Amino acid sequence: MVLEKDLFLLKQEIEKLMAEKQQELNNVVLKYGLRSKEALYVSQELDIMINQVMKIKALT
Repeated sequence: MVLEKDLFLLKQEIEKLMAEKQQELNNVVLKYGLRSKEALYVSQELDIMINQVMKIKALT
């Protein structure tokens, strides 16, 4: 049960961070354009977070 609770809390935290990162990406794209280095960097960070969530979902 403790493991399930920890996984649930971790998933919630990652999803919160993903939402924040998505907003950051939107802001960067609006400011610098879709193909800017900043947008690509933030997009890569978001991809990493998505992969983490997918791994967690695979464990549950």
